[in-house]
Amino acid sequence: MIRGDSLEGAIAATLAYADVFSFAMKPSEVHRFLIGRRASRPEVERCLSGNNALRSVISTRDGLWFLAGKDHLAPRRQRFARHSEFLWPRARHIATTMERTGLCLTGMVTGSLAADNADEHADIDFLFIYPAERTWTSFAAVRLIKNWPALSSCCPNYVLASDRLLIQPQNLFTAWEIAKAVPLFGYDVYEQFIAANRWVGRYLPNALPLVDQALEPAPLREDPSWVRTLTSSGAFRWLEERERRRKHQTDKRDVGVDMKDRNAKGSMDRHSPTRSFHTLSELRYRMSTLGLEAHPLFTELYEATNMLEDEMTRWGADAIRTEAG
Repeated sequence: MIRGDSLEGAIAATLAYADVFSFAMKPSEVHRFLIGRRASRPEVERCLSGNNALRSVISTRDGLWFLAGKDHLAPRRQRFARHSEFLWPRARHIATTMERTGLCLTGMVTGSLAADNADEHADIDFLFIYPAERTWTSFAAVRLIKNWPALSSCCPNYVLASDRLLIQPQNLFTAWEIAKAVPLFGYDVYEQFIAANRWVGRYLPNALPLVDQALEPAPLREDPSWVRTLTSSGAFRWLEERERRRKHQTDKRDVGVDMKDRNAKGSMDRHSPTRSFHTLSELRYRMSTLGLEAHPLFTELYEATNMLEDEMTRWGADAIRTEAG
């Protein structure tokens, strides 16, 4: 049996998380995204190759690692990695275009492409950070620009303001999304974003070396004077607030997410709870099957899925009542 609180238990939990996404991992990725435990890369690689108890529940093929019986994930990962290579130049083109517009302070690739695991139907997910005084109008402009044919695969997700860099909710799913984000411009703001989310290190201690550094707080870049004059006007502030309310209403109508409630709790995540609920619930099942209940994060994982289950019972309820009534 594998002890959940051991290095081999952390490795098994990490591969179990990747298995939720049918994702075979390189040894370097197992080390980087090791869940709930700090270890060196040589320690992880020695454990992968030489721990008999661990090798009873995991397998390897073509230099990739996965749970036992999932050998088909190796050629799948190789195919998706080749497609990801095709998408990265497109992602850089999108980032360069968005940087030139001046609408965003930084742009990070997230989602499957950030993991080099994008299939042939994947969008290019971006997390943009916007100046606080024009967050919602900038987001609206980005959504218009992304309709240009050359940018059509861009999918902007979070609406993150420069004065609210702390991501909520704080759980393993969100930590993994932050840790794998790849910045393509605005590296100074990216560093501030990572510094504001040091909590990620509790879930993924090896993932973000910047978290361990004492970063000097740097002032955010300011807009040109004429933009500051415009955005400080009463008319623009009215427009910004109107766009924020409009987008909150459409999110509640189309996605079932009450962003007013989430904002009050500090969350800027516009996704339905299904994504994180599915992922963490599937991970909890796999860890239980592997006997990893002693893992230091298992209790918190259990509580997080119960909390998300409560939101799931409320998600989309308004739309159901409207259709029924």
